[in-house]
Amino acid sequence: TGVLTGNGTGAIVSNSTMSYSGEILTIGSTGSAKPQIALVNDNTDAEAPSILFQKTETGADNDDIGLIEFRAENDAGQSNKFATIVGEIETAADGSEGGNLIFNVASHDGELNQGIKISDGTEDQLDVEIANGVGSTTRVAGSLFLGASDGTPHTFGLDAHDDGDGGALTIRAGSATAGTSNADGGNLNFNAGLSTGGQFGGDFVFN
Repeated sequence: TGVLTGNGTGAIVSNSTMSYSGEILTIGSTGSAKPQIALVNDNTDAEAPSILFQKTETGADNDDIGLIEFRAENDAGQSNKFATIVGEIETAADGSEGGNLIFNVASHDGELNQGIKISDGTEDQLDVEIANGVGSTTRVAGSLFLGASDGTPHTFGLDAHDDGDGGALTIRAGSATAGTSNADGGNLNFNAGLSTGGQFGGDFVFN
């Protein structure tokens, strides 16, 4: 359905569709930051070019749909997977279709561990899992806002493992090193709604 021609410096596809029936297509180069695949769209509408991963057989829960793999050699010349991005079916049921998008990273011993997972929750809801391991750290640059303007009360929780201490909520100014900052520590505010009536601000509850 298409003809690809070129001389090493350029290529032309003579028709709008080109098919390749082999199992592995390899593009190699010894040039810096090469090879490169460019998807260039000259249409004036708002739609972008795309990369499509598609399976055409009847799907089942937990089927992988597409995989992007980041592989390189370690300092012993051994090939390793350092990261992957996986799209998969979470729920394949007709009328209840839901998906997962998972980011995995090699953690210290070459073993891939899930770092971010975005998954189907309920109707129009997505759940997100971040980090891996009880000692992991997640940092947010800038402000973090919880909830949305939908009239639903939202919860911020610090959950400990069974039989573990409750943890701590710390608001710290400046550097964590003692004696290097005179900035204020910050506030913990309970603000009621902006009604003209007497609205209750909230509670400290110790159970």
